[in-house]
Amino acid sequence: MGAIFLVLALLELAIGIGFIKLQNWARVVAIVFTGIGVLFGVLGMFSLLAHVMVFALMIRFIVLALQIWILVYLFKPHVKQAFGATGF
Repeated sequence: MGAIFLVLALLELAIGIGFIKLQNWARVVAIVFTGIGVLFGVLGMFSLLAHVMVFALMIRFIVLALQIWILVYLFKPHVKQAFGATGF
């Protein structure tokens, strides 16, 4: 399990360096990872609704809202232009 987390941490570090250097691949990978996070977040909310965990549901809702905001921001034209994106 530790090795998996280490690989994910290294991947996140590479994405962070790509963001600093305004590499479009980093923006695309961040979009994919954030989209996966939104998908799992929505599924997690259904689980929390079934068990009626109000505080955990509020936290999950805040995290989900931030992830959606990040997705919207990464698709804005000026951000795409800064990263040199031509299409996606």
